[in-house]
Parts: sequence; C-alpha cells; structure tokens
Amino acid sequence: MQAKDRANKTVPLVEAKAWSVWATPKLVKGWELLLRHDENKPNKTVAFQKQKRNIAGIAYWLPGLAPVVTSAILVDYDSLQRTGLTPAVPKTTNYEVKTLINF
Repeated sequence: MQAKDRANKTVPLVEAKAWSVWATPKLVKGWELLLRHDENKPNKTVAFQKQKRNIAGIAYWLPGLAPVVTSAILVDYDSLQRTGLTPAVPKTTNYEVKTLINF
C-alpha cells in the first residue's frame, strides 16, 4: 500500500507505505494456524520511523455443529513495535483468547 496525505495546502505532503503478509494453514482434526506480519512507514521522509506487528495463533474449530453453527477458539500472540516516534512508545505484547460463534 502506498498513500499520500496533506492536511491542507500549507503543510508538506506526507507519503506512507506499508505491506502485510498472512497465512492460515489448516492442520489436522480441526486445528488451524494464524500467522501475520505487517510493516508500516507512516512517513517515508523520516527514515527511522517504522511500525512492525507480528501475530501468531492457533485455533480449534469445534466439530459436530456444522452446518447450522460454526464455532472456534483462538489463542494468539500480538506484538507491536513502533520506532522513531517522539516521545518514544514502548513495545506492546498481548496474549489473547478469542471465541467465534456463528449461526
């Protein structure tokens, strides 16, 4: 993704770029992985300003309820690192348990 933004004509143009890659490989007997990596440069003219995010998780799709109800449980790790910001922002890491019930 590439973007350009200018709040108004009196401020300089800000150019940003970002990319993301993810995969959700299915394993055996209802298990599935979630893998994702994002990189973002909110302002290409500031070389050291970056944002990186990594997500990894494993999900289990509960059997026996399809096709009426689909449900899953996901446990994941989410890490966000931002550099070059003033004031400095610490790296954040979250561990989460999520559920899905779709009917």
